[in-house]
Amino acid sequence: MSDSERLKGIVQLQNRQGEILQQVSDTLSTIQQQSQDEESRQRDVMLDRYQLKTIPIEKQRFNPESMVAGSLENNPKAGDGVVLSEIRPGFYWHDSVLRRAEVSVNRHQDV
Repeated sequence: MSDSERLKGIVQLQNRQGEILQQVSDTLSTIQQQSQDEESRQRDVMLDRYQLKTIPIEKQRFNPESMVAGSLENNPKAGDGVVLSEIRPGFYWHDSVLRRAEVSVNRHQDV
């Protein structure tokens, strides 16, 4: 077997190895997504069972009645007082706040 044939064989093996690794990665990603979907479904069932609703925080202005600021950030692209992310979810039970959502709030710095 010539060196060029050996080299060609090595390249083919490396290509096959890359294909297998990609398949494994894709399979793991699918399993992870299915697991997250199942956890989300189970969480929703539990919330419904106990008549709990999550406090909406996405793109909301900070509301001290239903939120607590866990951190402050300075993002010039977001409005002052806008919630940037959720640290810990909050819940309503019927019309009452059971637990306030802990959030990260945008605060513009004074120049």
